[in-house]
Amino acid sequence: IQITSAGTYWVNVTDDNNCFDTDTILITSDSLVIDLGPDQIICEDDSVVLDAGNYSVEVWNIADTASTYTITTSETVSVLAIDADGCFGRDTINITQNPNPTVTIIQLDSAICDLIGETTTLSVTDDEGMEINWNTGESGKSITAIENGKFIATKTNEFACSAHDSVFIDRSCDTVPFTMPNIFTPNTDGINDDFVPIEDPVTLQDYFTSIYFIVYNRWGTAVYLSSDVLPLWNGKNIETGDLCSAGVYFWVIEYKDIYGKNERLNGFVHLTN
Repeated sequence: IQITSAGTYWVNVTDDNNCFDTDTILITSDSLVIDLGPDQIICEDDSVVLDAGNYSVEVWNIADTASTYTITTSETVSVLAIDADGCFGRDTINITQNPNPTVTIIQLDSAICDLIGETTTLSVTDDEGMEINWNTGESGKSITAIENGKFIATKTNEFACSAHDSVFIDRSCDTVPFTMPNIFTPNTDGINDDFVPIEDPVTLQDYFTSIYFIVYNRWGTAVYLSSDVLPLWNGKNIETGDLCSAGVYFWVIEYKDIYGKNERLNGFVHLTN
């Protein structure tokens, strides 16, 4: 018989006198089983390294005899592997490369004062109906940046291929002055009636996280105090509610700024009627 596949084969022989004998033989294949795996799909800029195994000779696409083969584009790759006994095997694999999308964040690197609640909007130029994910955990064409740091937008197409763009939002907070006047006239004429900071109170209140304010008369007795609000004294004694007498008063302000730094101011104010 002619053997075409590996296996164990036996034969029984009988002569005219009914005498018989038997023999067995093991036939092994001289072909190697090479498996490069299933066909693969990669994205632009990705690569695949193929390895047929540890053989004496490996020939990739007829000409390349390296131990491995690297693919960076769509390609059909064949390999011939030969071991030390001269046995050989072949395999072929198809690699398909899909394109990456393009993504661009409109905004350039910039700065906000996130410590007072400033924000900025970040957007990609065109989502093209594709999925947009940000490193903040948000998704969509636009997000609001509420703090400083690096923001990354990832765009993913129908092939599950992705592209990235990033922008850095720095922290930039102004130093806001805190100035108290040296005179006020609490006579209810609508002019300079209160002892308050000269600066815009709406702006000031964003730049301080805690404020302690106290006013003393010339004998060292506290006549007014407040906490967690901007300094404002209408000239009245906090206990009696009566207007304090004209004279010079000593004031102290202790506050914490948006950076968490403790500060202290003090001075004198002249109360006139």
